[in-house]
Amino acid sequence: MSPITALVAITAEAIVLFLFASRGLYNLLLNSGMPTIPLVPVSSTQVIVGAVVGIGLAKGGKNIRYNILARVSFAWVAAPLMAALISFTLLFIIQNVFEQKVYQATSYIFDRKSITRISEEGFDTGALSTVNGRTFSTERDIYRELSDQHSLKRDEMIRVIKLAEIHHLKADYEKLLKGNMHESFSPAQQARLQAVNGREYRHKWQLEADLAGEPEFLYIANAQTEIEKNHNRILEGKLNILYRAFATP
Repeated sequence: MSPITALVAITAEAIVLFLFASRGLYNLLLNSGMPTIPLVPVSSTQVIVGAVVGIGLAKGGKNIRYNILARVSFAWVAAPLMAALISFTLLFIIQNVFEQKVYQATSYIFDRKSITRISEEGFDTGALSTVNGRTFSTERDIYRELSDQHSLKRDEMIRVIKLAEIHHLKADYEKLLKGNMHESFSPAQQARLQAVNGREYRHKWQLEADLAGEPEFLYIANAQTEIEKNHNRILEGKLNILYRAFATP
């Protein structure tokens, strides 16, 4: 490649990575009513290969080695699958041979608070008669119990299970400050986080309910427009930051 074509390839790579990673551009297009570019991870290796292929096509395509391009494309598909298989195998060995804990077990409880919350969301608690008052260690067991009732749809069962999930949390604003995570929140949201500082929760929805005192922490129900959906996506990302920061053993 000549210096000029190399510069073109690098410039094309930079532009593509920017387009798929810039939230500022995404919000600008969204607020302007224009089609948006999805914010998704993009491999710089794939982008630069595409840029080089584009240069080859501009020169007539004679110098493109399509057999190598096919092998590279196959590797893009095979590599993630191989990595997944290797990771699964290694974790299986670590857990079963060396008896090490490789994941945090999740429990689910259908106590009075959980049932009340489920009822508040409009679900028929009569359909929960077989799980009421019980604790489960896997989603599969709950799904099996609820499926036998034939009263809830699949997406409804998923929501019910999520509400019953135990996730111990303790609001700790100092953790956000130390990790500079507070910068992800608006001044109004930070004020609300300081107001709930020190409180403990058993479920994620309890933290959400406490934060709902600040309108900026409220989801837009039945979001229809892309702007409303984007608001909910951003809020979900912020809540995930809090779930990780506030998690307790």
